[in-house]
Amino acid sequence: MSRLRRQAVAFATARPTEPSPADRLVQEGFFAHQQGHVEAACEKYAAAIQADPQHNDALRLCGTAALQLGRPAQAVELLQAALAADPRDLPAMTNLASAFMALGRPEAAHKACEAALTIAPDDYDALYNDGNALLELGSYARAAGRYREALVKRPDAASAQMNLGFALLKLGLYAEALAALDRATDLAPASPKANYARGVALSALHRKSEAAAALERAVEADPCHVRARVALADVLRNESRVSEARAHLVEALTLAPDDAEAHNGMGDVLLSLGDAPAATAAFERAARSDPGTPGYGSNVVFSMHFDERVSAQDIRVEAERWARRHASGTPSRSRPSGPIRRVGFLSPDLHFHPVGLFLAPLLGRLEGFETVLFSNESVVDHVTERLQRDAGGWWDVSCLEPAEVADLVREEGIDVLIDLAGHTSRTRLDVCALAPAPLLLSWLGYSGTTGMGQFDGLIADRHLIPPGHEDGYTEPVLRLPDSFVCYEPPVRGPDVAVTPAVRNGFVTFGCVNSTNKVSDAALRSWAEILRRVPDARLVLGHHALGDPAVRAAVLGRLGAFGADLDRVSTRGALPREEYLASFAEIDVALDTLPYTGATTTCDTLWTGTPVLTLAGDRYSARMSASLLATVGRLDLVAHSLDEYVDRAVSLAADVPRLDAARRALRGQLSTSPLCDADRFARGFQSLLEEAWAGRFATAA
Repeated sequence: MSRLRRQAVAFATARPTEPSPADRLVQEGFFAHQQGHVEAACEKYAAAIQADPQHNDALRLCGTAALQLGRPAQAVELLQAALAADPRDLPAMTNLASAFMALGRPEAAHKACEAALTIAPDDYDALYNDGNALLELGSYARAAGRYREALVKRPDAASAQMNLGFALLKLGLYAEALAALDRATDLAPASPKANYARGVALSALHRKSEAAAALERAVEADPCHVRARVALADVLRNESRVSEARAHLVEALTLAPDDAEAHNGMGDVLLSLGDAPAATAAFERAARSDPGTPGYGSNVVFSMHFDERVSAQDIRVEAERWARRHASGTPSRSRPSGPIRRVGFLSPDLHFHPVGLFLAPLLGRLEGFETVLFSNESVVDHVTERLQRDAGGWWDVSCLEPAEVADLVREEGIDVLIDLAGHTSRTRLDVCALAPAPLLLSWLGYSGTTGMGQFDGLIADRHLIPPGHEDGYTEPVLRLPDSFVCYEPPVRGPDVAVTPAVRNGFVTFGCVNSTNKVSDAALRSWAEILRRVPDARLVLGHHALGDPAVRAAVLGRLGAFGADLDRVSTRGALPREEYLASFAEIDVALDTLPYTGATTTCDTLWTGTPVLTLAGDRYSARMSASLLATVGRLDLVAHSLDEYVDRAVSLAADVPRLDAARRALRGQLSTSPLCDADRFARGFQSLLEEAWAGRFATAA
């Protein structure tokens, strides 16, 4: 009401001693307005307009009141009439911008603010409203500039600080956003919007505990804040507080049953609980609620890999459906005139993550190629620093639009662009859809087909995608000579331990894979193994099992298949060295199915622990089989559920054999092609050159 109060002073001093009937009605209306009787004020202003249709004050104040009463269309009509009577009426211009914003017309609001700023370049309201319009238009840098200008005029304006934080979040400038939002919450500690935005910034900066606290304050201040509940659920899930995450998502969906983000978050929670079918259904609901957001459809494709009822062909069909909606078209690509010079890798996982760890031994060994990394994540750790040292170039593209990234790839002269994300979190398939490099390949970070016609190949090996299995993939299958990855053993870690059964007198089976991968088929098989080996134990380890809800869900499903839960133990998160040491308590590792291990399988073999796997019908179901074949341990690869169970029982019946295997495994792994980085790099380079020659055989 401060601007209205200023208008009253101007009105009182500008009118003659004897006010007209319209003046008196405006005065009466304004006094009612000041007392909070907006409807009564509006009636008085309307009467004044009837008495004098050109009365500028009546038109402006009636428009302002209409806006407050939730009648933005009427407000626009009245405020435009006020400006027709006085084209330099600054309050009418700024209020008109607010009315346009209420109508969802940010472009019109921006024009109104521009007109106001030509009259008063330093007007706070015009600057602030223009920032709001630009924010809605997606012009985040210009919006941030407007908010900064507004804050020069009013440094203690909490709403401007908060919206500056929102704009900076959209720009990916998380540290700057947090500084603005810290100031906003200092000024308005109970603001749900400011606390929500601050929680998002803290989460992006990987300060998860602080993020959870900020988002909890937002929910406390406004229990109906759906966005805050969804964001809080995501943080809690990543902190292994799954039951709390689920409760917030249930509440969010009660408040907004069709909210796509909430359904997507519920899919993530259900996948954490190992319920892939229900997770897929939740992701499908998100995609139906918001069909324009590619990520929801990608999650449908991704979650299908965890479901034993789904085939490789089913996944391909869904991936192709996604591609028709989000990656249609056949962009033209340049035709190179010479050999490969520059190879680019595009990923959000260039840090301590399986992608970063598997990429590291290759990156510095690609002789004759310059390598450029395009990172879609701002995380920097010791693995990131190593990758940055070994690469010829590094770009953070996390805040760039698809066309901007594609232009950057072209400007960098990238001949071969290798996507390392596929249908996983923070993917940039939107960039790949533009086919920005002459040769576009998929590798490593996603275990399946993208469904896209733009890709020229999917890098695998003969065990991962055997000959005859190509119909599950839209991409041409390119096979490395040995394994699809190269494993670099830990620099520090425990010595190979004595086989636990030797000292325990019983065999301990174990699984330390993600709970996402613990399907009903796996649990049913494990229950049968325990039944057939009556004195055996089973250890399950994963950080998610530190959450009582996850632990109860997994054990409940295992018990339903007849397992004796008195012989089953669980453990949650462990530091890496303790995680490696924990294999000293496991005689035989039972791989998950249908989504097998990869990094975990390598780590397990390095500790000397045999990994028993089932080779399934698709890439994600054959990763361990590929790794074991490369190490020369095909005896640990089963080809049916019955064989999987039989082999586990057979291993448990021969402890001397287990002990011999344990003593030999680290040496077998270390001397195998799986750990030969130079050999892997040569094979990888040859594969790229062959793919290049195949695509551009007639290039000059």
